[in-house]
Amino acid sequence: FALQQFEDGFFALLRVHGEIVNAMDLVNEAGHATRSRDCFAVWYGRLKNVHAKQAAYPEGKALETVQTGYAAFYNKHQSELGHYFRHLYHIIKFVEEAPIQNKRKYTSLVRAQLSAYEHLMLFYNGLSTYGYTKFKPLIEEFELLENMPQQMVISPQLHLPLYAPSAYGQDNAV
Repeated sequence: FALQQFEDGFFALLRVHGEIVNAMDLVNEAGHATRSRDCFAVWYGRLKNVHAKQAAYPEGKALETVQTGYAAFYNKHQSELGHYFRHLYHIIKFVEEAPIQNKRKYTSLVRAQLSAYEHLMLFYNGLSTYGYTKFKPLIEEFELLENMPQQMVISPQLHLPLYAPSAYGQDNAV
């Protein structure tokens, strides 16, 4: 009974998450609309532009530089992305706190819903001051970046080591 109750709640949360993604839209100055998951490619491009303006990373300051860049980006897009990341966090937290076996089975289902660009945005959100304390440990525990296209990370040599190898899965450890 407890498993059925958990699964009912889990799949309801997953369904709401899909609705959040499907409701997303961005309209540029020319009136062109980008919708649903395609918005993440636009946001990732904008995040890359913010990081490009920070051409140099001070020695040993990769995390602080990522956090500063993400904060500048997020301040402009919080109204669009805040709900998405808060909900995603709560799905993972719901699984973590559930009295069930094989929690990775469920977090893998969540991960399977994420596009490449959603993975990349999750990567940077987890490193940000908004996600570092609470979300990053869950990302690492549940290997949420396992299928992320690592070659698309803005600065792989500097950024990938900011997570524990467990975030990428045992076979994809950095």
